[in-house]
Amino acid sequence: MEYRGGLRFDALTQSGHTVVIDGAPEVGGQDQGPRPMEMVLAALGSCSGIDVALIVQKMRVQLDAFSIVLDGSRRDREPKVYEHITLQYRFASPDLSASQAQRAVHLSFEKYCSVSEMLRATVAFSVQVFLNDRLVDEF
Repeated sequence: MEYRGGLRFDALTQSGHTVVIDGAPEVGGQDQGPRPMEMVLAALGSCSGIDVALIVQKMRVQLDAFSIVLDGSRRDREPKVYEHITLQYRFASPDLSASQAQRAVHLSFEKYCSVSEMLRATVAFSVQVFLNDRLVDEF
C-alpha cells in the first residue's frame, strides 16, 4: 500500500495488480478511485460472482448475462460499518433452470465465498435470485 498524497493510496495486490483507492472529494479526496467501503462491496460481489460463474460453467448451460447488484447500509456512528447488505443475482439464460440458479448462488454464498463468510459475523444479508427477470429465490 503506497500513499500517493491527499487521500489516495495505490494498493499492490498479491497477484501483482494495482488498485487505486481514494477518499471522497467532500473529505479531501480527489475521486481518483473507489472508496475503501465500496471495495468491500466489490470484493463480496466479485468473490461470489466468480464462484457462481464457475458453478454455472460446470453445469454446461448457456448464460447470456449475469450480474450482481449490491447495496449496503451502514450504521450512523463511527466506525460506519455495514450493518446490512442486499445482493440481487440476475441471470439471463435460455437453458439455466430456477433450481440451477438457486443452487449456484446458495453454494457460493453458504460454502465457497470467503468474503461473505468473513462478513457474516457482523452483517445481515438479504439475497434475491432472478432468472430472466423473474424472482426465483429469496433468503
